[in-house]
Amino acid sequence: MIMRKGKQKWEVKMVDNWVFGEGWDDFMIANGVQDFDIVVFKHQGDMVFDTMVFDSTWCERGCSNNQVTKCAKTMVLHQNDHHPCFVGTLRKYQFHTFYMPVPKKFALANGLSNGEIIFMDVNNEDSWIVKLRNQMNKRFCIEHGLREFCMAIGLRKGDSFRFELIHHGSKPVAIVSRLPNPGLVNPYFRSTVTAFVIKNASMTIPMAFARSNKLNMRDCDMCVMDEKMRLWPTKLRHSETQVRMIGLCDMLVANALKEGDEFILELVDNGNKPLMNFHR
Repeated sequence: MIMRKGKQKWEVKMVDNWVFGEGWDDFMIANGVQDFDIVVFKHQGDMVFDTMVFDSTWCERGCSNNQVTKCAKTMVLHQNDHHPCFVGTLRKYQFHTFYMPVPKKFALANGLSNGEIIFMDVNNEDSWIVKLRNQMNKRFCIEHGLREFCMAIGLRKGDSFRFELIHHGSKPVAIVSRLPNPGLVNPYFRSTVTAFVIKNASMTIPMAFARSNKLNMRDCDMCVMDEKMRLWPTKLRHSETQVRMIGLCDMLVANALKEGDEFILELVDNGNKPLMNFHR
């Protein structure tokens, strides 16, 4: 296969069922690909793929300081100030109530507890007051006032966001920005690691996704490729009411997945042995 980025090309060989072989190291070195980076491939036909490389905050790699993309400018705002930040996913409860989880370690480390927080958009053009709830130092979330903020900046359920705490004190101030979607061109779905997934090393595939990709009537071997290009054999099993992926134990352990972690599974090959890419 041929990988292209700009005017450059790399010939990369495929070995052992969708594993990159000779030429992949050259591509990684030339583009500065690091652990947890995201490489997006667009098939142009005849095994030629245009590529884009992003770091874990979705900043595109390979741009000089005076040629940073608009996306990257958004992501590196206040980078030199070393403000504490985290990346999360917006959720909804029943009745369309917005819910923004705040990691427990982040909240405790930065003195966040019950009370108001001022949210600013990435351009510092406006501000909103939201309230943080602390449930016995076990669970932290923002709900009250969040809906108006999300509607104003176009943040929707399932979108990823970046939360940057720029001021501590009695009324903290945070810049919250919406991260671009991964731009996956193949069918994918989002899921969350639950206690059931960890205990049984299996997960349920959404029925709508399974039906649309004709997985709902199949029992077969399949593979999951993680972000380090490691292949994990799994199996697809179906019943009248659900479709499950089983045999996930090794992948869960190797990727240090724990209850509450969110991820994306992208169906990149729907042949005799389906292949899914795993994205955190």
